[in-house]
Amino acid sequence: MNLQILWGDFMLKIIIGFPSKAIPGYTGFIGSVFLSEKCVETDISKRIVKEIDKSEVISANSIISPVLGNIGYPKLSGGAQCLIILANTNEIVPLHFMGDNCFSILHELSIDRDIIVSTGDIRDLFSWGFEEVYIINSGRTIHNVIEFSQEIQFAREKNYEPYSVRKHIDYFKARDMEGIF
Repeated sequence: MNLQILWGDFMLKIIIGFPSKAIPGYTGFIGSVFLSEKCVETDISKRIVKEIDKSEVISANSIISPVLGNIGYPKLSGGAQCLIILANTNEIVPLHFMGDNCFSILHELSIDRDIIVSTGDIRDLFSWGFEEVYIINSGRTIHNVIEFSQEIQFAREKNYEPYSVRKHIDYFKARDMEGIF
């Protein structure tokens, strides 16, 4: 199936399920694999760190945190790391690492370009400005948390392929499928 045809012009796209390497057991994987020093030092990244972690980026390896003191970028919260990745790359990140405090920036990022996240959990993105979200697995556009809940339930019942709530696939394989990423 050519997923590119299904995508339309929607900006936030969700994979229900987990490309295996998009769900590390710890957020350090995110920072160490996808973040570079240059990513952390962009204006949008500095704003993300300030809003999400209440910290100030001096450089990638010198971030002043009111809680942790002087830290490097791998010590940023998972939500901040995910948003920085989305702001600076075309990678898929797990929505699981983002708290509600991340959703207004996620919405803002999705206005300018396509954003792809993966999840197996129901999240109320619609309270944060999203009017519609595209579900890659089913090709459906959803407009509220009830429809999101139905999509999650449908995914659990159908065991979507190539992404699956029950069966993890290799992240890089998912990313490169049919040249869509």
